[in-house]
Amino acid sequence: VLDQTALTRLANRRAESLGLLQRKRLELARALAVEPVVLLLDEIGAGLTDAESAALVETVAGLKNAGLAVLWIEHIVHVLMQVVNRLVCMDAGRIIAEGPPEAVVSQAAVIDAYLGNRA
Repeated sequence: VLDQTALTRLANRRAESLGLLQRKRLELARALAVEPVVLLLDEIGAGLTDAESAALVETVAGLKNAGLAVLWIEHIVHVLMQVVNRLVCMDAGRIIAEGPPEAVVSQAAVIDAYLGNRA
């Protein structure tokens, strides 16, 4: 699990001494320790820089490529676009679009929901 989450070199450090990305990796490690069939990620990209987000995407992609099913809830769509096969977009609790990521983000309803009504 430590190898999967790139925490091996930090194994002897206290959680409170870790930076935000490492703490998020620690959250992943805790979830993976129980050998889940489906990994649920809820806004795990929040607060990360672009470089940290890219590192997190690499980790999650590795888990996905190893056969783990991942359900990732995230508002930072460009992060999701790098790793998901299927994207579901919701607005006010309703599904407004779903399918391949590129197709979903180009739909007018999705653009309106995320950017506001187009003039």
